[in-house]
Amino acid sequence: MKYKLLKESKNLEETLIEKTGFKHEFTVLSVLEHIVELRKKLKEFAGQKKLELAKIANIQRNNPFIKDLTDEQKHAVWMYYESKKVADICVRGTETHNEALAEYDQVIEDIRKQTGYKIKVPLAIWKSPKK
Repeated sequence: MKYKLLKESKNLEETLIEKTGFKHEFTVLSVLEHIVELRKKLKEFAGQKKLELAKIANIQRNNPFIKDLTDEQKHAVWMYYESKKVADICVRGTETHNEALAEYDQVIEDIRKQTGYKIKVPLAIWKSPKK
């Protein structure tokens, strides 16, 4: 690769440089900023790795059978856990939504009885989904 100064600046970090072989324009400042970002990310990786390894050790200490599972079995357990979590959320959501619909049934019936007002709810809205 060859480098060529395209536009010099009084501030060296802002000098525009061309890298040939393929064209890539950048400033020294952009390189320095990227180096700072890379070093920051390396520190984050190191901290996250330390935290995750501590979690793994804790899980293995409290659940020794984990060490005996193959990666395939661990993956299956993880998929099961994630699917079960979503299914449980759907069950709770179904229950709370059905309760809300039942309350609306009662509200509409009360309005009809107390006022004589015939509320017309379109069938598409009122039809309960299959469980």
